[in-house]
Amino acid sequence: MMDDLRERADQHAHVPGRGIDVDAVFLKGLGIEPDYVTLPNGILGRTKFLADGSTRVEISRELLEQAERDTVARRRLRSTLAHECGHVACHTLLHLKDAETGDLFSAAEPRGDPDSPPILCRATTLDQPGYGGDWWEYQANRCMAELLLPRRLFSMSLEKVVAGLGYSSFENAARGRDSSTATSALADEFDVSSTMIVYRLQDLGFLGGGDQFQMGLTG
Repeated sequence: MMDDLRERADQHAHVPGRGIDVDAVFLKGLGIEPDYVTLPNGILGRTKFLADGSTRVEISRELLEQAERDTVARRRLRSTLAHECGHVACHTLLHLKDAETGDLFSAAEPRGDPDSPPILCRATTLDQPGYGGDWWEYQANRCMAELLLPRRLFSMSLEKVVAGLGYSSFENAARGRDSSTATSALADEFDVSSTMIVYRLQDLGFLGGGDQFQMGLTG
């Protein structure tokens, strides 16, 4: 699904240091231009599925302003945008009027418009991308990781990074106490948080399930 979005947005490769262009994915892949608005405290983004089948994506204006001057905020903004892409790609059909499935989400989020409760995305959702009981957030996070860190591109970059450090695999780099160096290099290349890199390494089998806690997840 995310490969198809990148294909439609001409995002076959990433620019080292800038990563995948999420704005292009939104505009060209989904045909949506996110609105930057004032959102409640702790809410980074929200997606609203309208009765006519259209979708409205709103992103925190405060986060956008912070992203213009801060690397951590910029990466969080990119993750938020990619997360909302996941909601649009995975959940639009669930909110179509004829499907009558909007109530799947109503227990978790407060309703604004009674015809279409928005999906609200909090900072904790992005900071803890594992499964926390909310299947729709888990799916959006999986899409986020696949969009920003495509399997093929990520694997190729990982191979180059660990080879540059003198290792044959990330596992060997971890044994040599160079895992943080490799993680930081990948985070800089794809312009995402080190936390996302660690979870992606685990997801693709390059890192054992318990190793992430030994390394420490620090944004």
